[in-house]
Amino acid sequence: MICPNLIQYDDIAEYIHEDISSDTERQRKQIEEVESFIRNHKGQLNRVKRKQLAKKYVDLNEFMDIARMNLCAMRSFLKNVDDQVFEYECSNLQTLIMKGKAILDVVQSNPKCVVDLPRFSERALVECGKNKPYRRLKKNKKALTNKIDKLCSRRILPDFLSQLKVELVTAVQSYDEKIEYSKPSLLDDLLANYILHSSIAKYVNPTASIISESDPETAIITILEFVQNVYKLLNVTQPSAQSVVYTSVVRFLFNESYAIKSDLRSFTKPNLKFLEKCEGYAKTAVRDLHLSSDIVKVYTPGLPVASLFKSKQLEMLKQMELMTNPIDLMQHVHIILESLAQYFGSEGGFLSFDDTLTLLLGLTSLNPPSNAVSIAKFLEKWSGVQLSQIIGVAKNFYIAAVEHLMNIENLQASEDSQEFFS
Repeated sequence: MICPNLIQYDDIAEYIHEDISSDTERQRKQIEEVESFIRNHKGQLNRVKRKQLAKKYVDLNEFMDIARMNLCAMRSFLKNVDDQVFEYECSNLQTLIMKGKAILDVVQSNPKCVVDLPRFSERALVECGKNKPYRRLKKNKKALTNKIDKLCSRRILPDFLSQLKVELVTAVQSYDEKIEYSKPSLLDDLLANYILHSSIAKYVNPTASIISESDPETAIITILEFVQNVYKLLNVTQPSAQSVVYTSVVRFLFNESYAIKSDLRSFTKPNLKFLEKCEGYAKTAVRDLHLSSDIVKVYTPGLPVASLFKSKQLEMLKQMELMTNPIDLMQHVHIILESLAQYFGSEGGFLSFDDTLTLLLGLTSLNPPSNAVSIAKFLEKWSGVQLSQIIGVAKNFYIAAVEHLMNIENLQASEDSQEFFS
């Protein structure tokens, strides 16, 4: 037995022995066989590396809902298993290459050496295949791949474009041309998904970042460019349809930017101060609001402002806390003003400017959004996003109401005001 250069590889010494006589021809052939062994395993190692680099996993953009979530998890598990298989195979092949070089050194240095290379190769192959962790990894890989294939065959992404066209027609039918407003609908969700799976998906995050961090003029130009790309994708040319798509895209982009940074999540101290101002103003007696006589004549003058409103009206402003885009926020203020005009106005629904602002002050003080100041600053900043001048006026009323309440000092209830329990 000769193993002078195989100390670190004592497991291969059994495959080498020394013959009685030297044989240079045998030595030459064995050198060729060992070199071929090394070349083959180097080739296998390169193939394993190329295969790893070329791996492609299921594209999550082709799926939605629960299928997307499941595939995301399974794809992550599969990639982890693949990485472990790759590491094991590379390590095993590199070890075999090093052992082959060690055998080659011995054969080249001694013409009496005889190597049982076939038995060594066979044994190495068997030991690799019998490795329990490796076999378990291969089994897990097969199971995950089969599961992913089954999910892919069942839950392929629906045809968004076809659904969008149907929902767009429906949205246009309910579009309010007077105020250029399209209410939230299924179209918003479909369009958001369509954009995220389209050729302009790469522009979503940059556009959302510009909305979050740039000046409004720059952001509005960017928004309009993004919207134009959506028009082209959908081939939308009709003005009303374009308005509907514009509103839906604005909702989507401001939702995306809200997660990055938004004025709606800022101004904590002013918001808290505003809530204190509202608490004081809410104790004001009806007579101290200086409303038109036609309004106050049917109410008890000494009762606080809460006595003026229905319980349903009291919840209206609170709903604004959940809105993330300027269009829906302004539209909601418009709805509130219309409600006040219908409830307190003349038979034609007319309500003077002063009465409108005073009633909005009272209603706001009773149940304000917790981020009321943030909303006011947000609406002022993004007034250029709104299409309708009518809704723009509603926005001005809200901003004026917030500023007025913030500037009131030393609020006190009227001396003869009565406690009011709704």
